[in-house]
Amino acid sequence: DVWLVHFYSSANDACRRFEPELLRVAANVRKLMRVGVLDGDAHQRIARRYDVDAYPAFLLFVPRTGAPDAPSGDDDATRIVPAPEPVAYTGALSASPLAAWAVAQLPATNVVGVRAHTLHRFLTQRAHDRPHVLLYSSRTAIPPVYKALALRYARSQLAFGFVAHGTRLPPPFDNATGAYPRLVVVEPPQAD
Repeated sequence: DVWLVHFYSSANDACRRFEPELLRVAANVRKLMRVGVLDGDAHQRIARRYDVDAYPAFLLFVPRTGAPDAPSGDDDATRIVPAPEPVAYTGALSASPLAAWAVAQLPATNVVGVRAHTLHRFLTQRAHDRPHVLLYSSRTAIPPVYKALALRYARSQLAFGFVAHGTRLPPPFDNATGAYPRLVVVEPPQAD
């Protein structure tokens, strides 16, 4: 999961004044990430670990998207993924810019842009043993909620593809209805 963590000090006036703003941030991003708070006075070792030396501070923790570290032969359940390095927010102390910044940080590395010449490769080579989800969109940018879903489920359960408006795919993958957004799930071939 993606986490936006507010490091605060109960002795800091700016931190106390920001509490209602933090609730607005949490409401704005609730479907995309989790929001947490950490008292830097009570947990100084953790604050130092992440180089937090002034309050309020906001760090975004995004899971790593590369292959997990594991000896060959281990299954997914025993693999260890290194902890993510957080990204620090340095903008205005206000709900709207903080929420917009956090959403903009969501990576699209687990979503494949699908075109006619890459469709077959996406369906056969990328996670061939699990369902493939294709989002057809009237936009050219990948929606944040789709990025968040891909971060959560791409490692173990689904493969995610994005078909931008204007992309022509062969039948049956063409968007003959012209309806957007459209979500198509392609099941993997059944083993005999």
